[in-house]
Amino acid sequence: MKTRKIITILLAAAVLLAFALPMTASAANVTITEGKATSTYDAYKLFGVTPNRTCTDPLVPETAHETHDAADCYTYAYVLNSKYKAAVIEVLEAAGIDTTGMTDARLNTTAATAIRDMGAPAFAKAVYAEIMAEGLSPDETKTSNSFTLAEGYWLIVETTADPLAEGDVISPFILDTVGEEDVRVTGKKDVPTPDKKVKEENGTFGNSADVNIGDTVYFEITGTLDKPHVDFSEYEYYLHDTMGAGLDYNSDMKIYVENAGVRSADILSQCDATSVTGKTILKFGFEDLKALSGVTINADSKIIFAYSAVLNANATVGSAGNSNTAKLEYSSDPRTVGRTNKTPGNEGKVYTFGFEVVKVNGDDGNLPLAGAIFNLFDAENNQIEFVLASGVYKVAKSGGDPDLTSAAVTGLITVKGLGAGVYTLREIATPGDFNLLTYDIMIKITHDGNGAYTVAYQHSGAGYNAAWTSGATLEVDPGEYQIVNSTGTQLPNTGGMGEALIILGGLAIIAVFAGAIVVYKKRRTLNAVRG
Repeated sequence: MKTRKIITILLAAAVLLAFALPMTASAANVTITEGKATSTYDAYKLFGVTPNRTCTDPLVPETAHETHDAADCYTYAYVLNSKYKAAVIEVLEAAGIDTTGMTDARLNTTAATAIRDMGAPAFAKAVYAEIMAEGLSPDETKTSNSFTLAEGYWLIVETTADPLAEGDVISPFILDTVGEEDVRVTGKKDVPTPDKKVKEENGTFGNSADVNIGDTVYFEITGTLDKPHVDFSEYEYYLHDTMGAGLDYNSDMKIYVENAGVRSADILSQCDATSVTGKTILKFGFEDLKALSGVTINADSKIIFAYSAVLNANATVGSAGNSNTAKLEYSSDPRTVGRTNKTPGNEGKVYTFGFEVVKVNGDDGNLPLAGAIFNLFDAENNQIEFVLASGVYKVAKSGGDPDLTSAAVTGLITVKGLGAGVYTLREIATPGDFNLLTYDIMIKITHDGNGAYTVAYQHSGAGYNAAWTSGATLEVDPGEYQIVNSTGTQLPNTGGMGEALIILGGLAIIAVFAGAIVVYKKRRTLNAVRG
């Protein structure tokens, strides 16, 4: 028993001795979760910290706060670093706080209150601007996104060299390491964002539109500011807009400042950059957005760029669409006038479509038939004109020819450059003794807004299904369709989807239907809609 008691006393003494030994201060381990391992950070210790012991427990050593032990035994007093006193005073005065005659103790508490009232992000940006203006150097510079810092209230600024990643910006943030061992922080970087929209057929602006070749397309790019511009003595702001070869700029740019949904007058005349390269590459903007006259610029303002373009004969037809990408260029470093970065691109797309039919000879094994002529009309019965190039009929806004003629050898009629909608294909002439269609071929192009489209076919007349109900039409992915012409006696159209069976003089004669049969042909498989 004596031996056990002696061992217990010795262990207790060892524990007390361990607590009494001097301890080295432990810095906080800091990790910037969105930072790169190669990033560089400047650290400014705005406030030091003084621990105040609040307990009398003899087992807690005087240095316990340095290892973050016994947190309940300490409170902490933040002490403004004299190096940054003038910068903090400037921030307080700008916030409407009179610091005249304040003692250091009063200034400490006033600054702490201001940080809570302003919010740490706003205070960080404001005090960093003052530090830069005074040319003060950082207390520490770290060359990794993982480092250690002593206890204190720190201003951290990433100072990564050019080039910045797209959408990046030099942005200060506040870090409190008091009483912490491990700190993980995500630096919030307020940067502008572009949102590009295209005017759709219903008059609203969306992510895409489908139109005919020759039509005018209207674009709007809405650029945000967020909060970074307040940190800069000058704030550059430019739109970079790149259109595909299928679009021609109309030289009609307008720029507005929008606040609370209300747009200013056009401020294009105040632009410092108004360059246009080859009708497809645009740059418009300002060397200093903060210097604009006649408008209000704040963190919630939006800059609206509005213009139009014409979809030309070089347009890409089909699901790929015609791209139009907008980026914003903005000041990215409050310490350096002229240092800029660009946002990632934001895209709007313009689509145009087409169809293909093949004219064949129903009397000769459906071999291709050349020389049949058609006209095409839109839903408002406007006749559409075309320009023929390399065997393709492309829509022409004016100066074209309305006739679509089935080609020699192939019998094809390939039409490109149509927006989604319902069209009427009408045969107006046939070669030789072939009979003219007794009805029109109705064509409906449907687009889902993201490039996927279908083409549906049916004939006009009593059986026409205006609702384009599934099953009443041939609706398939875009492909090649056959129109069959035959010779012989012209018979009335039944208006249905079956065949006309004529019995003459007691002899059953299956008449050669002299109209046309619309047939879908895909991968050489034919399905017919008979008139």
